[in-house]
Amino acid sequence: MFRKGIWLNSTAAVMTLGFALPQAEAQDQGSTIEGSTTSIAFDEIFVTARKREESLQNTPISITAFSATDLEVRSLTSLSEIGDHTPNLSFGSTGVGSGDSARVHIRGIGQTDFIVTTDPGIGIYVDGVYMARSFGSLFDLLDIERVEVLRGPQGTLYGKNTIGGAVNVVTEKPSDEFGGYAKVTAGRFNRIDGKVSLNMPLVEDKLSMRISAMSLNNDGFAENIFDGSPMSDDETLAARGVLRFTPNDSVDIELAVDVARKRAHSENLKLVSFDPTGALVFPINLFIGPFGSAQVLADPFQTNGDFSGPNNVNDLDAFGASFTLDWDLSDTVSLKSITAYREIETVYGADQDGTPLAIAHTLDMVDQEQFSQEFQLTGSSFDNRLDWVAGIYFISEQAHGFTDVDLLPGFFPAIGLDITIDVENKTENISYAGFVHGTYHLTDKFSTTLGVRYTYEEKEYFANHVHSQNGVPVIVAKEEDDWSAFSPKFGIDYQLTDDILTYASASRGFKSGGFNGRPLDNSPGLESYDPEFVWSYEAGVKSRFLDDRLQLNAAFFYNEYSDVQVTLVGLTDAMGNLLIVVRNAAEATMMGFEAEFQARPTENLDLFAGIGFVEADYDTFMDGAIDRSGQDFPYTPKWNINVGAQHTTIIDDFGTVTGRVDYSYRSEHFLDVANSPGLLQDDYGLLNAHVSYETADGQFGLALFGKNLTDEIYKVNGLDASAFFGLAFASFGAPRTWGIEATARF
Repeated sequence: MFRKGIWLNSTAAVMTLGFALPQAEAQDQGSTIEGSTTSIAFDEIFVTARKREESLQNTPISITAFSATDLEVRSLTSLSEIGDHTPNLSFGSTGVGSGDSARVHIRGIGQTDFIVTTDPGIGIYVDGVYMARSFGSLFDLLDIERVEVLRGPQGTLYGKNTIGGAVNVVTEKPSDEFGGYAKVTAGRFNRIDGKVSLNMPLVEDKLSMRISAMSLNNDGFAENIFDGSPMSDDETLAARGVLRFTPNDSVDIELAVDVARKRAHSENLKLVSFDPTGALVFPINLFIGPFGSAQVLADPFQTNGDFSGPNNVNDLDAFGASFTLDWDLSDTVSLKSITAYREIETVYGADQDGTPLAIAHTLDMVDQEQFSQEFQLTGSSFDNRLDWVAGIYFISEQAHGFTDVDLLPGFFPAIGLDITIDVENKTENISYAGFVHGTYHLTDKFSTTLGVRYTYEEKEYFANHVHSQNGVPVIVAKEEDDWSAFSPKFGIDYQLTDDILTYASASRGFKSGGFNGRPLDNSPGLESYDPEFVWSYEAGVKSRFLDDRLQLNAAFFYNEYSDVQVTLVGLTDAMGNLLIVVRNAAEATMMGFEAEFQARPTENLDLFAGIGFVEADYDTFMDGAIDRSGQDFPYTPKWNINVGAQHTTIIDDFGTVTGRVDYSYRSEHFLDVANSPGLLQDDYGLLNAHVSYETADGQFGLALFGKNLTDEIYKVNGLDASAFFGLAFASFGAPRTWGIEATARF
């Protein structure tokens, strides 16, 4: 009752802000804007969240969109960085399995595990192509047109594993004008980046090509004092090429190919706390070496881990190709086909104890490939009163994961046990879906939306887990399962005025079932777990005032989250053998809101603000014999706020000087499901700044930027194994960084 009271009061406050603030502004600035025109209005933003291009302000979904300019003035280079500027979005890496494995949560819903038997909870799409695995999804931004963050279940139009939302990345397309740019960035930690893009018309009005490439290099902001090697560094090469063919006004064909190669060291996983009551602390001290709080280093950017041999590695190779056809079959009906193939190889090593002792080392290698095909028909019927889209979708995926797990090799052999394990997991997944989605305009102001998607999928899992020292099998078995689900959506929207859209919706999303990918001797063997589901109820308003110089968008949501998949870690016998399983062990209700505000009080000044609130804890959650009901969802701060200001000065015949400041805040939150005290991240804020100069002809630009200017220290992920090994480890976000950037356009 108390929780709901807080939410209702907060909701009322934001609703008051949404409708009262514009009136106050109009009164205060009435004389100032008298005689003004829309010349200083915000540019219209178009999105494709509903599989058709439409104005962001006319799309009845909670969306945050970033244009290429937005990304540039915020100095964003990685997809994960949009999390600091998007209400109710937490975006980072898992820190284990792969440094490029995305950990994404929207409104509290997401997934932290990277293993091939576990699917992500937030769908990431690049030009309509779904990225089926979390690893390889944390990519650097190259030649991006815009990024759209869709909050809430997107199961009707996007399908499985968009239970919390979707991130839609749209790249730049070839055009009929010759041009391009070259950009060089230098900064702290010996950062040297280069990006280049070239657009070439090959046959006038028929054939064009766009080629982009980048090189990213830095020495990393962390150090392994055990051997002096860098941590969290980067050495990446990537390229993308797109060929566009438009034989006539009705047909548009694109062939795109992208490649990426990363060679780096592991993430900065370091020991952050020590618990002397851990079950294995005594044998560690007896058989391996002195282990205690002295091993916890004060410097958050130093680790003392022993990455033996080639294990200090974070490598990735990726390749993708897609063929997209847009065909206007008539004045009102269009066909779109997206055919895509992707493959990824990753190798990632980690010393998960952060000490020179041989306690917990892992080396993960994953190969994955996928083929997908989607057909979409979009159209308008009944004198354009019905806008509809229908389609079918197919994806086939194979993933092969191999993990070398080295746990206490100096202890277990001494007592006649072999706990070191070579874990081999193979999965084959096939999914089919059909969907239809329509919006009927009952009047010029009032519309209703109805959509449904049916998904059927089959999964096969093969496990070959062997003790690496004595060759004794842990488990060699094969399992298969299948699931199906309906993902409906209902919605209404009402255009209160030309500048105010109100809407309400109910939608169902689901995340695919899977398999327990870490069965051990004493586990019950291979287990499948079922999909998880959410019913989400959302109401929102999108508004514009003062000749489009003031915008306020707000949304309120209530989620009923069932069959929640959680990873359970527990002791199973006196020897401290570890059991790790994934089960549908929890239920939850979640509620909150997000609001985004932008204003242009003068021609040269822009103001921005975003606020998100999420009340997310478990109604019921049994972790074995432990009742975790009432605990918080991980990576879900209750409050998240971002504010920014940008000022532009135009100097005749000299150019343009633009200054921008951004600040983002996150309230305290936990970094694991168990809400471990050692993995509680206190509230923190990040301050960034960007100053740029561009010549009057726009052909040359120079920028200075700084990130985390207050040098805030904060954890971004972690794992608590105190009950077993007496340790908890974590990774920290980057400290203060700065740089200079030069851009030439032609």
